[in-house]
Amino acid sequence: MPSSSRTSISSVIKCLNYDTITLRTIENIDVLWIKGRSIVRAFEVEHTTSIYSGILRMADLMALQPNLDIGAHIVAPPSGAKRCCKKSPVLFSRF
Repeated sequence: MPSSSRTSISSVIKCLNYDTITLRTIENIDVLWIKGRSIVRAFEVEHTTSIYSGILRMADLMALQPNLDIGAHIVAPPSGAKRCCKKSPVLFSRF
């Protein structure tokens, strides 16, 4: 991403008025849908990194902002999702 785009995105994220740890976490999430000053949906697109890393980022966001109702989505190839579900059947039994 061009540095000029990163600068404008960073300024939008800082306007959300979250604490520093939350800001660092959301800077690493691939896509955020924002309504007003709240995150309403977060997406991780996993094609080169582990699905677990995306899940951990989402879990961090939920733990840091427990009072927000944020829809969390992981976009991954079917083969990766199947491997992940087999490794952690309890975690994914609700999905």
